[in-house]
Amino acid sequence: MEEHVAVGRAIRAMRRGRMSLQELADKSNVSVGSLSQIENGRGNPSLAMLERIAGALRVDASQLLSSPPTSATAIVRDAERPRQRLVHYSNLEVEMLTPDIWHDITVSRSMMAPGESVSDEFYSGEVCILVQRGRMRIASDSGETIDLGPGDAISYSLPRKGTRTNIGKGPLVFIGVFCPQAT
Repeated sequence: MEEHVAVGRAIRAMRRGRMSLQELADKSNVSVGSLSQIENGRGNPSLAMLERIAGALRVDASQLLSSPPTSATAIVRDAERPRQRLVHYSNLEVEMLTPDIWHDITVSRSMMAPGESVSDEFYSGEVCILVQRGRMRIASDSGETIDLGPGDAISYSLPRKGTRTNIGKGPLVFIGVFCPQAT
């Protein structure tokens, strides 16, 4: 039974700040009632159901089976940092500075090649970005454009339609802090 509780907590943690329960239900073809039971540790999802939920969350199904931390203190050593390319940001190399998604904030160090862009549309919550190297342009669908260079920082609320683009001639390196909105 503890495994069901852990899976439910993982699903809720990954969904939080990204989509509502209804949106996850629509994207995974799993009913809201079933998802609610799973998130509350009362459901027993099949492997096929976990695959659909993981697909809707744009994560690997194995991430739904990970355990929450046993301590509130988390140390991520340089050599042990998870490095990945996020499913919905195939052109963004991400190095996680926080160990996992179980905490209230996620901190990452990201790198983009010149000319590459990513969208902000997948999340809701608060984000803060600190440019370490290169030049970043943040453009919203409303027409607002902000250019940032090394040492510049910006914070804003999501969701918002817009993009972050590397407008420099070399790699763009930035630290991102994300605090998901409770949904």
